[in-house]
Amino acid sequence: MIRVLIIDDDRLSLSGIKTMLPWEKHQMQIVGEAYNGKEGLRFLEKHTVDLVMLDLAMPIMDGLTFIQKCKELHPMVQYVVMTFHEDFSYIQEALRLGVIDYISKLKLEEEDLDSLLSRVSEVVHRHISAAENESAPKEGKTDNIQDVAQRVSNPLWICDDLYLWETVRMLKGKNYAVQGLETALRETILRLEITNHFHVLNIGRIRSAEDVIQYLYTCRQHITEKAQQGDPNTTEARLIVAAELMRKNYQGTCLIQEIADASGLSRSYLSSCFSRYFGITPNEFIRRKRIFESMKLIMEGTHSLTDIAMMVGYDNYQYYKKMFLEVRKESPKEFRRIYGVPSEPEK
Repeated sequence: MIRVLIIDDDRLSLSGIKTMLPWEKHQMQIVGEAYNGKEGLRFLEKHTVDLVMLDLAMPIMDGLTFIQKCKELHPMVQYVVMTFHEDFSYIQEALRLGVIDYISKLKLEEEDLDSLLSRVSEVVHRHISAAENESAPKEGKTDNIQDVAQRVSNPLWICDDLYLWETVRMLKGKNYAVQGLETALRETILRLEITNHFHVLNIGRIRSAEDVIQYLYTCRQHITEKAQQGDPNTTEARLIVAAELMRKNYQGTCLIQEIADASGLSRSYLSSCFSRYFGITPNEFIRRKRIFESMKLIMEGTHSLTDIAMMVGYDNYQYYKKMFLEVRKESPKEFRRIYGVPSEPEK
């Protein structure tokens, strides 16, 4: 079943959405409701959700802000937005953030809600299948906690979306020894000396691989927020600030000199420290971010590969294909086929 969270400050509208849509027909189950974005984020801290259906205009935290924050913490969650806004530019901003579809509250009864849920269900199931395929053990390999511990020992998971995504896929549905997971994570945090610089949240009691996943996302958010508050006074903090700037500017011509200036480091020092700390160069980091964003767009199944290449910052499809192959060891078309995404005609 697809687990659905509904977020809407209008309780009457929320009630209507719950009763009007044929959830069970499309294998969906409402697992929670919230009345603003902050409540929604708190719910997601404790519950697993596949789809969030939310209003765009809400007090405390609006829908667009919620989606931006949620994508950082829970990158596999999908979204459908509801709005009174008929301004296409406002809806377009939501679509740019990767929502599956939108519902106009002004035309709610005119909407083909059954068809809508059918489309949404197909996309969500595709993402779930992709996650399961990614986490499935490859031929000749077995689950090994040392493999996970080795990945977590690299601070790249703090800033690299693809690296964290791959690590989470390794953890999903696995039955590693709880004690081994907790010990490995504690040793990693201490070895990286993150606690001294960023006062990382207490690990607490880890009972399962899912607890490790949640901690990684929570820890990641805490570290990046602390690093960006005020003037960072450690090299590690400045490197994380630099990585965050690259993540936000991955689509354009991201000049390393500008990133170095903004993070308070010389270009040569940034490059050498970045490579030593994260194990990859700044340019490799940007490339991996572009490929990760393109993977998400491919799984949506609504854009041609040529368009996706342009959307993530590559003017030339063949060059994008080459970069994708270097990062993923498979071509964009192979990735699309493996995860069951319908082919799109190339332009």
